[in-house]
Amino acid sequence: MKTVLLLAALLALGLGGYLYLNPDVANHWLLGERSNAPTTTRVYKWQDARGNWQITDQPPPEGIPFETRDYHHDVNVLPLPPALQPKD
Repeated sequence: MKTVLLLAALLALGLGGYLYLNPDVANHWLLGERSNAPTTTRVYKWQDARGNWQITDQPPPEGIPFETRDYHHDVNVLPLPPALQPKD
């Protein structure tokens, strides 16, 4: 009985070490991710009748001009803090 428990503990430790050292395999196996390619989100930026900017995941009503922007999930989309912005 002790041998079986020891073997199971060693197997669990080995599997944990393998998944720790191979995070891509761990993400695929544990989280169910199917691809290593970064996913993107497309958003639409447009102004409504009052002049307010709208940013949505759906295009605006027909006839309203808009911009599209694609954001990769593995990229930071926040602006740089003032201290890190390049000097002109």
